[in-house]
This record gives sequence, structure tokens and C-alpha cells, in this order.
Amino acid sequence: MQFQLLRLVLLRRTQPDMFEERGPDGTEITREKWLRRIFTGNIEYQHRGSECHFVPAEDFDEAPFIVGRMGRKRKIDENEPPSSGLKETSRDTWKAAIVLIDPRHHDDGQKIAMEIDAQIGDPFALFSSLAEHINSRSTSEPYYLEVNPITDPSDFWSFELENRGEITSISFGLLAPNMFGIRDDFDKEMRALRDNERAQKAKLELYNKDGLQLNTERVRQTVGYTLEGGGTVKAKSKKGRRFDSTKRASKKTIQTELPSDEEPPSFLTKAKRAISGIFKS
Repeated sequence: MQFQLLRLVLLRRTQPDMFEERGPDGTEITREKWLRRIFTGNIEYQHRGSECHFVPAEDFDEAPFIVGRMGRKRKIDENEPPSSGLKETSRDTWKAAIVLIDPRHHDDGQKIAMEIDAQIGDPFALFSSLAEHINSRSTSEPYYLEVNPITDPSDFWSFELENRGEITSISFGLLAPNMFGIRDDFDKEMRALRDNERAQKAKLELYNKDGLQLNTERVRQTVGYTLEGGGTVKAKSKKGRRFDSTKRASKKTIQTELPSDEEPPSFLTKAKRAISGIFKS
């Protein structure tokens, strides 16, 4: 079974609502607690004109992870039985995929792994629509929810090496840090923009029609921060070759069915096996 890896990024609203949720002592709710509340119930939303649902698995009790299903309504073309002349007909049905969430605040936390199923759609696109729905439904929420793909930096650097000296433009869509620790100068600058200028997002664009020099420490820091899920990267070469991190989300293949299984494993068994192979304990 193959999973796509995504990062949940929570941006603090600059103007807190007087009705927003608070802790018992009046302090702001943590990002982890907020995520747990958001994903404890059925979330219905629209994605490209079709009805979708996130539904948590109520019988899953393996803390600290959240497990559920992402389902999408599909129309199936069928035929009636011979007694009715095998006439064409159609009916609505549902198709669902496994969703695994680590809501914790640590170096690799607040991460999603969603089963890849072409019948349901691209996990990044589905969760982007879900985030838009959550962000629009109430102004009393303490956070905005953003979703970014987690991309292997080697994908970008392979593209850069293949097109070295030929890349004419690169753009970074960046989110102010709230989950990563301070590791380098770039993290410090992004955190300063968040704390001082109250910036939630920033965009950095570099252009040179004769070709950019990207194999530098500054770019390496920016790419590393971005592809961990802190934003997006897009680049273009003189010959029109392109890199787009939104289309290169990392994938993880997990063996959820074992040769030793005497019968097909249950949904919860598959989820537990996937969790042990994807998330840090």
C-alpha cells in the first residue's frame, strides 16, 4: 500500500476572536489540541464539485495518532439484470482511503500520510480543499490550516544538477515557521518575519535570463526548509523544463498485508502497520 506524505501547518490568526477556544487557564489552545479537536468528527466538504468526507475511526485507540478515512462520492455505470433487459443504469457509491495523522509538535510532527487511490484523487489536492473548508467555516478558530506536500530535497537537487546554469527562475512560497526548531539563519529570518511583521506567508522569487547559480548555502537552506512542508518550490529552465514541489510529494510504500496473515487484515490492522512504518514513535 502506498501513502503520500503531507505537512499540516497551523498559522496563528493575527486578530484572535473573543469566542475562540481557550484552555482552562485562559491560555491559547495548542496546535496539537486544536488538530485533535478538528479531526474528531465527520468533516464534509466539496472538492472539484464532488462531495467528500473525512471520518475518524472511532474504534482506533492507539494514541497519540489519529486514524480515519477520506471518502469521495462516485457514480458507477452498471446494467440492470437480464430480466430488465440489461438496460444501462447508474448509482452513487463511496470510495475511501486510509488517513493517518500525527498531530504532535516535534521535528517531524503534524504530518499526514494518506493512502494513494486514483479513484479518490490526489491526497494533496483533497486536503487542500479540506483546509479551505475549515478556514472558511468560522472566524472564531484560533488558527488557519495550510497543507503542503513533503518532498525529498534530492528530487530538487537532481533537477538542479541536470539543468545547472540553465535554470532562469525559481520561486518559493513560504510559511512562517511554527513547527520547526531554529536550525539556521533562514529559520531565524522567517520567525522574525512572523513575530515582528506578523507575516504568515512570504514569497521569494529569483530570476536571471542567463541562468541562476543555485548551488549555494542560502538556496540549500531555503530548499530544505520549504520541502519539509514549510512551503512550495517552483523552478523553470531555459529549455522549459520545470520543477513543481506540489506535484512531487514524497511517497511511502508499506506492506500492510503479510504472507503470514491467515485472512485479509482489518482496516485497523493495516493502519497500525502503516503507522509503525511511517511515523516516529
